[in-house]
Amino acid sequence: LLGNAKRAFLGISDTSPSFGVDILIGEQGLFSRFAHLEYADDGLLEIARHYFEKLQYPEAEKVYERLVQKYPLSEWAELAAYQLAVTAFKQVRGVEYDQAPLMKARRFFNTYRNQYPRGVHIESVREHLAEISEMEAQHDLTVAKYYLRESRPEAAIYYLREVRRNNSNTKAAVEARQIFEQMENYRGLEDEAA
Repeated sequence: LLGNAKRAFLGISDTSPSFGVDILIGEQGLFSRFAHLEYADDGLLEIARHYFEKLQYPEAEKVYERLVQKYPLSEWAELAAYQLAVTAFKQVRGVEYDQAPLMKARRFFNTYRNQYPRGVHIESVREHLAEISEMEAQHDLTVAKYYLRESRPEAAIYYLREVRRNNSNTKAAVEARQIFEQMENYRGLEDEAA
């Protein structure tokens, strides 16, 4: 991790943190072949932190997940479960993009909440889950507005109802309710005019 591991190719020697990581967790790495080493969980935690600090979230996620799965009784299991969720959340690009990373982050935060209901990070987990709900609701609200612009009110109504049904305690749900009421008032005026 410190960049001290060396590899030679055609007589040229090179150092890189990735060499050290490969020595530890690669296919033939120390922790892969000897998973029951006394400090294997400590090593995995350090590798995951290394990736996290370098903003290499997909790599950090894999290592945190490995730590959580292989060492559930480790002193680091709770921290790793929390960091796994945070790392997944850091990969969310925004409400207008693919929702799969957001759903994965929700799943990891819910897993932490279920496994560690009195955990050290439970308040942060609740805050993240509320933020995820707001993001999901905002996504559905954005889709509803798109359908309104495209003159497809039935599709818009579907998404407005989804916002209210799935994430009723969000700011987006308040806005969805207002839009829905405006649509109902407009329809009522159309019916009176007819």
